[in-house]
Amino acid sequence: MWKHNDEYKVSDRVTLTPGVLFRATGGPFFKSKAGTKISMKSRGPYRFIRHEQKGRKQQIICFDGDNGFAVLPLNRFKNNAHKLMGSNYVSQPYKVTGRVLGSLSSRRRAKSKKKSK
Repeated sequence: MWKHNDEYKVSDRVTLTPGVLFRATGGPFFKSKAGTKISMKSRGPYRFIRHEQKGRKQQIICFDGDNGFAVLPLNRFKNNAHKLMGSNYVSQPYKVTGRVLGSLSSRRRAKSKKKSK
């Protein structure tokens, strides 16, 4: 059973909450016979929805830059894509690099903090 969290702590200073824009690196790619890597990841910036965890497996549910739904695995785990894509498919986990500064949601929070002071 997946445990759902509305927050994901990236570092001591950065915590993702629903609606926050963030960037991520990594993601799956296809390695051609010539040795070139063809990226298969969804495009960012991403809009955080929630973080899920099941044992050691972790993933982030979000919207991608094209307003599509995306699931970003944060650690490597086997799935059936290897069988479908062949041995050239590399399932590389995503790494969250941080929030997108200047996003609308972070500006709203900054304004509400100033008003409350």
